[in-house]
Amino acid sequence: MHQETGISRQALTPFYHNQSANIKFSTLANICDALQVPLSSLISYEPSGVNFDSRKSDSKDIERVWEVFHGEDLDQLVDRAHTEAPLGFQIEHVEVTFIHGEYVVTAIQSRERSD
Repeated sequence: MHQETGISRQALTPFYHNQSANIKFSTLANICDALQVPLSSLISYEPSGVNFDSRKSDSKDIERVWEVFHGEDLDQLVDRAHTEAPLGFQIEHVEVTFIHGEYVVTAIQSRERSD
């Protein structure tokens, strides 16, 4: 796998043994490309009960917004999603897709309402 992806064995070993605490999105993308599988076959997400289909929150105490970033450097896009979050908002969920030769990162952000 390391020869196909260009990722070192040292970086792949924790992922293989399900012991990786942090993994770059670009690493996941390289693995998906080498295996020719979607990201969903490598990792899964267990929903927290939050409705991400709408800008409106189920809770009157939480305000949620989303921002979309696109480009070719996935790590840079994810960094932007975190650093460009509106003041007081925290990243709640990040979704990554690859469309027409570029990554699209959608970041769901939330904060407690201050009404």
